[in-house]
Amino acid sequence: MLENKFYQAYKDQGDGFIVLQLIAENYNGATPSQSDLQDWVQEHGLTFPVMADPNWQVGGPYGNNSIPFYWVVDQNLVIQKKGNFLFFFHFKIRELLGID
Repeated sequence: MLENKFYQAYKDQGDGFIVLQLIAENYNGATPSQSDLQDWVQEHGLTFPVMADPNWQVGGPYGNNSIPFYWVVDQNLVIQKKGNFLFFFHFKIRELLGID
């Protein structure tokens, strides 16, 4: 869903849109290796960056209370919206990109 409904839909609009996916654990509960991340990208057909988040260093302090969890961060790295239902993010993304 991130690939088609968000990244492909917004990547060339407004002042710029980036999707970055953080993965804290692999299927065994360990920090994902580079190979795990590459497998995830291939399995889901992703074209945006996917990175490891060891020990929830990024996700934990910024309000990750469920999986999956999403943030919309503006150009000043200020969280503008967070939650676990992507449907509600379209309006905020369009607003930040200056799309009518």
